[in-house]
Amino acid sequence: MEPFELAWREIEYQRALRFLEKMENKADDVRSQTAEIQPF
Repeated sequence: MEPFELAWREIEYQRALRFLEKMENKADDVRSQTAEIQPF
């Protein structure tokens, strides 16, 4: 495998990880907001 291709895959992987983290954070925000509205 070419070093360039390897580096590109690493970049894509990091980008995907960050995207997933953002999605999780958004879900946590929504959960905490609904928890404030509905205390049960």
